[in-house]
Amino acid sequence: MSTDHSASSQALGYVYQFDRATYRLFQSGVDVVEIGVEDIDDVSVHLDNGVILEQDKSTVNSGSPLSDRSVALWKTLHIWAEMILDAPSIIDTTEFHLATNGSLSAKCLARRIDRATDKDSTKAICTELKDMIPTLREDLIPFGKTLSILSDEQLCNLIIKISVFDKLSAKFGGNIEELQALRVFELGMKVGLFDQMNGWVKRKIRELVETGKQPRITRSDFDKELQGLFRKVTVARLSAIIEPFDMDVDISQYESHGFVKLEFDSNALKFVTVKL
Repeated sequence: MSTDHSASSQALGYVYQFDRATYRLFQSGVDVVEIGVEDIDDVSVHLDNGVILEQDKSTVNSGSPLSDRSVALWKTLHIWAEMILDAPSIIDTTEFHLATNGSLSAKCLARRIDRATDKDSTKAICTELKDMIPTLREDLIPFGKTLSILSDEQLCNLIIKISVFDKLSAKFGGNIEELQALRVFELGMKVGLFDQMNGWVKRKIRELVETGKQPRITRSDFDKELQGLFRKVTVARLSAIIEPFDMDVDISQYESHGFVKLEFDSNALKFVTVKL
């Protein structure tokens, strides 16, 4: 009997978004104001002078969800094209990132879009996309129609602003060893800290949504929570190197264990050491 994995795949997709958001928060520089989850895109990085819109595509195998005629690729282009049609000026202050934990082939369309960084290569991709639109299968036709509404200039401007990232860890949304904020910790501790902050991010986003606020976490709030966690970890690590008290010690042999016996002198109103 076949099993429908669509629901579980969708759930993993949502989990991956929180992993990516947490990773982005760890990466945040001073120019990052806040990061949103399921706000204006899967993940959005709000900067002092612009925004990065990120679409996240996860896969449970080593393949790629971004084949040339995949729903994931064409739906992403459709979503971004709609944004430009609604507010053409966003192209001036927005970067578009497409992230996946899968692997992209060297010659696939998504990879070629990523490499289109000049006028000629961008124009070639735009021409290829518009040539593909009439040949799309039925479920992709609505996405192709949206792209066809864009002017050639708008489509080229979108393509040149797109960056594609693959092989981003499904566990942490990226390479945990590259997070400078965790550089002083061993791998096991890095994983623990990431997981703790990931849980905090999920709870914080839920709290924001339940109170009718935008699902965005400020970098300052994240940093404050992380610094508090660092302090707790530092204390824990120090206590771990202190030799625990042996509960089997014979307290009558106090001197041999480095202790002294004290008795209260009622005349002097203080404790004194008893001489052996």
